[in-house]
Amino acid sequence: MTDQQDNHQDDREAVSALEGLGAFLEGWKELSSSALKYAAEKTRDQAAKAIKQTPEQLERMGKAGHSLRDLREVAGLTISELAQAIDLKDTDLLKAVEEGKAALPFEIILRLASFYSRNDPLPFILKYVRTYSPRLSDLLEKIGIDRLAITAEREVQLLKIYRNRDAARKLSDEGFQKVLAFTDQAFEMALHFVAAQERGEAQTDERTARVDEEAKN
Repeated sequence: MTDQQDNHQDDREAVSALEGLGAFLEGWKELSSSALKYAAEKTRDQAAKAIKQTPEQLERMGKAGHSLRDLREVAGLTISELAQAIDLKDTDLLKAVEEGKAALPFEIILRLASFYSRNDPLPFILKYVRTYSPRLSDLLEKIGIDRLAITAEREVQLLKIYRNRDAARKLSDEGFQKVLAFTDQAFEMALHFVAAQERGEAQTDERTARVDEEAKN
């Protein structure tokens, strides 16, 4: 197969994966079996072909496999029990993935996301796509899916600030509105302060880079 044919095949596989992700997110709240099955075509072979067995990639696969094993153990599951929970007959695949010896197919990433991160699957998906489907990860970054996940995670973090304070839930409506107004003003001030700080750091980095370049010349 020529390089051009390989590229066309990669493009078709990437589009198939994106369609699978779209179906998954469309059925996000229900996480229907049909949404999961939509992305199930040839994913194991695709994952194996997409991974270049470089030392760096093998190291990333090892770390990802360990993190997946930790997730399973925290959930108190054996490999067989996890495979049954995500409707996967090939338990050897999960074992090999946890040992860093096999690539995790995209379709299985979706199944695991539906199991481990039912209410917020995107961060889970993006984390493991970076390791096991680099080409798809690049595509997701280009269309902004990664930013969507980051935004969702930030919103969750802000919500936790409220949820972790019992006193906020005991306020009267009037009192809560006062806290909300003050929080809005404080948040706006913090945004301006940090943005200015980051701009200053960026300018300092640019000046340092110019000085280094001039010194080389």
